[in-house]
Amino acid sequence: MSTCSGCGVAQMQSTLTAAAARAVGRQLAGAWGGRLLPAASRARPAALTGARSVSVSAAQAAEAAPEAAAAAAPGGDGAAATQRRQRVLSGVQPTGSLHLGNYLGAIRNWVKLQEEYDTFFCVVDLHAITLPHEPKELLHSTHASAALYIACGIDPAKASIFVQSHVPAHAELTWLLSCITPIGWLRKMIQFKEKSKKAGAEEVGTGLLTYPVLMAADILLYQTDLVPVGEDQRQHLELARDIAERTNYLYGGKKAKKMGCKNTRLLKVPEALIPPAGARVMSLQDGTSKMSKSAESDLSRVNLLDPPDVIVQKVKRAKTDTFDGLEWDNPERPEARNLLTIYQCVTGMTKEEVLADVGSLRWGDFKPRLADALVAHLQPIQARYAEVSSDEGALDAILAQGADAANEQAYATLDNVKMAMGFGTVHGGRRPSRMTLRLRDLIKQVRQCKTAAEERDVVAKESAALRQAFKEQDGTYRHRNVAKLMYIHMLGYPTHFGQMETLKLIASQGFPEKRVGYLGLMILLDERQEVLMLVTNSLKNDLNSRNQYTVGLALCALGNICSAEMARDLAPEVERLLASQNPYLRKKAALCASRVLRKVPDMLESFMERAPGLLEDRSHSVLLAGVTLMLDICAQAPPAVEAFRMHVPLLCKLLRSLIMGGFTPDYDVGGINDPFLQVAILRLLRLLGRGSADASDAMSDVLAQVATNTDSARNAGNAILYECVQTIMAVESIGGLRVLAVNILGRFLSNKDNNIRYVALNTLARVVSVDAAAVQRHRATVVECVKDADISIRRRALELVYALVNEGNIRTLTKELLDYLDVCDAEFKPDLTNKVCLLVQRYAPDKRWYIDSLLQVLVQAGAHVKDDACRALILLVVNAAQLHGYAVRAAYRALSQHQEAAQPSLLMVSTWCLGEYGELLVGAEGGKLLEGEAPVSASEAEVVGLLDAVAQHTGPGAAVCREYALTALAKLAPKWPGSADRIRALVAAYRHSPQLEVQTRSVEYSRLFAHGPIGAQVLDHIPPVEETAYDASLEPTEGSAAGAAASSSASAAADLAALLGLDAGMAGMGAAPVAGAPAAPPAATQASAVSALADLLAGDLLGGSGGSAVPAPAAQSAAAADPLAGLFGAPAAPAPAAPAAAAGPTLAAFQKGPLTVTFQLSRGPTPADTDILAVYSNSGGAPLEAFALQAAVPKQMTLRLEAASSVALPPHSSGAVTQRLHVHNALHGQKALVMRLRISYSLEGQAVLEQAEVDGFPAGY
Repeated sequence: MSTCSGCGVAQMQSTLTAAAARAVGRQLAGAWGGRLLPAASRARPAALTGARSVSVSAAQAAEAAPEAAAAAAPGGDGAAATQRRQRVLSGVQPTGSLHLGNYLGAIRNWVKLQEEYDTFFCVVDLHAITLPHEPKELLHSTHASAALYIACGIDPAKASIFVQSHVPAHAELTWLLSCITPIGWLRKMIQFKEKSKKAGAEEVGTGLLTYPVLMAADILLYQTDLVPVGEDQRQHLELARDIAERTNYLYGGKKAKKMGCKNTRLLKVPEALIPPAGARVMSLQDGTSKMSKSAESDLSRVNLLDPPDVIVQKVKRAKTDTFDGLEWDNPERPEARNLLTIYQCVTGMTKEEVLADVGSLRWGDFKPRLADALVAHLQPIQARYAEVSSDEGALDAILAQGADAANEQAYATLDNVKMAMGFGTVHGGRRPSRMTLRLRDLIKQVRQCKTAAEERDVVAKESAALRQAFKEQDGTYRHRNVAKLMYIHMLGYPTHFGQMETLKLIASQGFPEKRVGYLGLMILLDERQEVLMLVTNSLKNDLNSRNQYTVGLALCALGNICSAEMARDLAPEVERLLASQNPYLRKKAALCASRVLRKVPDMLESFMERAPGLLEDRSHSVLLAGVTLMLDICAQAPPAVEAFRMHVPLLCKLLRSLIMGGFTPDYDVGGINDPFLQVAILRLLRLLGRGSADASDAMSDVLAQVATNTDSARNAGNAILYECVQTIMAVESIGGLRVLAVNILGRFLSNKDNNIRYVALNTLARVVSVDAAAVQRHRATVVECVKDADISIRRRALELVYALVNEGNIRTLTKELLDYLDVCDAEFKPDLTNKVCLLVQRYAPDKRWYIDSLLQVLVQAGAHVKDDACRALILLVVNAAQLHGYAVRAAYRALSQHQEAAQPSLLMVSTWCLGEYGELLVGAEGGKLLEGEAPVSASEAEVVGLLDAVAQHTGPGAAVCREYALTALAKLAPKWPGSADRIRALVAAYRHSPQLEVQTRSVEYSRLFAHGPIGAQVLDHIPPVEETAYDASLEPTEGSAAGAAASSSASAAADLAALLGLDAGMAGMGAAPVAGAPAAPPAATQASAVSALADLLAGDLLGGSGGSAVPAPAAQSAAAADPLAGLFGAPAAPAPAAPAAAAGPTLAAFQKGPLTVTFQLSRGPTPADTDILAVYSNSGGAPLEAFALQAAVPKQMTLRLEAASSVALPPHSSGAVTQRLHVHNALHGQKALVMRLRISYSLEGQAVLEQAEVDGFPAGY
């Protein structure tokens, strides 16, 4: 192999700390059954070694490996030399890809040597430049070679790996040795003769002549005992031995002692270590030449990274002879010997086993076996290489760590030699720290990196230099080094090795060093680091310093990263500084106190007394810090609100002075006087005024002044106005002030800034529940926002429109929304459609308008209409006997005009109407037209043809539409005898439909036609359905299939009810609704009709996919309760929401800590029903997460909860969360409504669980 003569240079760690740490690493690796990386490996070290990284202190290392003490004296002799394992060193040139010769001749043996010797392996890149080279290729090959070392099995925990050029001592010792090496020795070197002959004696560089001296320096620099070499490299090792002996003769012994050298034997004379097998792998094309990377033909070698097909081709084309059989020791057959040697190495057989296995084979049979063996042997190496090379950061860290350790040993030897030769040294036997870059230069180098690999290389080298500088305990440039450490940390690289340096800077006396130290402390550490406790004493000293800026640094650091223990220890110092005469320190102390209170809430009382005193300060910065501290105190302890209310007049005075005061350049922002302080005061007033009429009255005048005198043309002014509106709405303000606040929000809606408009819409959505009349004045502007280009504004405006609609404006708003529905974006259409349907169902002024509006929605956006809306429309038509004719005419008109583009929902609703009341379209049976209704002319044939077209529909939902059409045709057959034959034929045409449900209906309807009067009775009109019975049918009841399915939920509900102490039904957050009151028994005619149908069709013959079984006659019939489910096989759906009743009284249900729960009551569809809108608000300074409410009521009541609008409550009452509850009291008028609540939430990571009983509901609820 073209290896720096097969000798190598390995990473040396022979000082006490380095060698002992490696020894402990070996012990831990054995204990864990894995391999370890050096402690400084910085990026996922387990990716390279499959085990964790370990850092070992010098003291631990000395205890774990006493033999390492001997390694601390390089070049030493006597007893010390016998106490350590022999040292082995080797390396490979990174010229081209490593090949099989490198692996079998050297690297594979290194893996074995690392278990028995103190091994060091390097990539000798300085040797690669003796001949012309490509710089980029050299850099790539160097990293690839190092990765292949690890891939081949060299363990960084057992051996040291580094790059030769990372140790400058190699070049320096080479020059010293060159000066004492006779040139005749170099001219005798065989490789110089061969390579100079090829390249021309006059053209070769001097490096080719002197590189054996560099090789000798590589070996001698590390006091190597053994060097693994091939037979062809013995000459280079002999030269190294001669140079070592010559150096020791000229300058060692007594001469070295006179010069003050610690070790009189300057250089150790190494010995050769020649492996017994695989020492010399020859070329595949010439059995007499060594396999070499410099050979012209790539077919002469097998590279370790060659793909399997390439390996097969190279072996197939390997040079062979014409002899029969395979022989090993025949000198006339070098190629046979070479291939057999390779086969022996990769299979692990002995010579005799190889000959017995393949000796009798012909070349054509042997080569495939050899190729398969090579592929199988190299495949794990290639896989490991891919893994290692993918994490360049970890590889760079290993090389940097190796360079550090190698430099320490190399300079120990070099300094000794230099001193003996008469050169002075100031290093004391240690490697001088590599001069680290200035921060500006480091930033420039990082910015100039074009790839991530280049950046990692720069950072790795600088990190190595920083580690060495920190080891030398030189404080001259410590502040600069820590600054670079912070920059490296911000780039995302580990910097744990420099944490102690920040503490040293903090403990220093100079302010510049302290400033950098505190900055590093806040960036490099957090409160979870144990090392942080070491800085507590320094912080206390600095808090008592006479220099205000030093005290400020300590307060800033304490406020950023203090732990609970530090906060408790240093809280008295912070409290003392709150009373300082220096406003700079008072400001910082107040801000630091906020952090202290969050960490140690039990120290609240002492700071409560100090905080109000800051409101009398003249400095705006102190005022702002004081107000912020009071806000945090109120958030931590709600009782403090009552104590601070006495300071409302002072706060109003401060706010008034800010509004009416003159221009102050120090605090002016866009023409607004200190908007930050104004906003903070408004937030504090909002907390103090909530729930207190006296405090609200005291601040009403100044709030009006803020609302009228603040300029809204500036963004800072808008921020103040927004906080003012929030405060007005939160406190007990008068109606006129609320109207003023709503008008401000109305002006925000006209602003061009989308953010301001969104904030206005968001706030109005909360205000509408408090003062709907004031918000109604801006209805037109809100509706225009629904058409905005910004999707966020459109969605928020739609929510607000939904809240603004009532019985008085439903026609106007619905018309505008329907007009916009035609042109809105596709992504917005589902939300808009759903809202329009809900509004129509809730606020429809009459049933005719209800039918017209929903049919229009079905025409315009039928694809987005939910099944609930369709079922609600059909239920209304069933119960409105006077509108049957109008409904079927409207449905026929909509279907016939939009048949081509009709969506499934329109097809199904119209088909149902035509099947149920189609006879009203023909003749005079339909009755008179309603006022304003256009006449419709239709014949039986036209209606049947239209239904046939629906049955043949091929668009979305075709199967369901076909089912509906067949049922509609079946229902029309008894009513239209003249078209009965055609209808029967159309129905029978689907007897062989591939869709099972369609085929079933066709067959069963055909049989039903043969039953005459019974079939006509079965297919008669659906009787009117009582809405309360329909609602009850949608909820699981005792004895029903749905109730049985919900048994597990009922059991969970019973458990919670027992826990809450009520023998009651229960509804929980997101749980299934509890069963309602039992429905009244159906009429006898309904029961008989359903029973006849059940007897005739043997149960669920008419049920579609997902339909439920027909219940017993004693229960409410599912077919009667839900026309779609009973006749068309559609699943049951919830009843449409009943129109909301007028707003009722408000009940304070719960108030504890930052949480307030308010119930807004309203009447339900019956006197026994009560609808409750629960409003949750958070007055604290921190958000409430994972909020959930569960409730239980007595057993004579049933309760159903809808999902809350959010599970997070924002702080400072900046947003409310709502949730609807529906209660049915079966003993209304006899038993009062009572409820028990269980509330859970998370506050700053701590779970909170509260329980409360709510009574005192107003009479009549």
